[in-house]
Amino acid sequence: MVKLEESGCIIRFQRQMQPPRIAGNGSKYYDDIDRLAADVAGVIKAHDEEFDSQDQVRGWLGETGIAYERTFTMALRQLEELGRVRRSPKDYWRDDLPLPGTWVPPRVHPLNR
Repeated sequence: MVKLEESGCIIRFQRQMQPPRIAGNGSKYYDDIDRLAADVAGVIKAHDEEFDSQDQVRGWLGETGIAYERTFTMALRQLEELGRVRRSPKDYWRDDLPLPGTWVPPRVHPLNR
């Protein structure tokens, strides 16, 4: 369940004065990118929820034995689009600078119906 939530396939929501519920993202199927996104989230969380660069995250994946190929960039971008990873804006004048990031945990969405 944690991996499905971290990759954006499910979300938690809660109506006022009711227990939390889970809903599936009907337009999304769990695939290789989702699987790697959940693994990327796991290694970032295991390292104090921060990273200095993409290369550092790739190193952590290698240390844990998680195999990936071309999907790494897509998985990290997916986490950014979901709001799970927050990174500073890229400095296009200095393309050689690393781009650090921070893990942002999923939240329970309020439902007011």
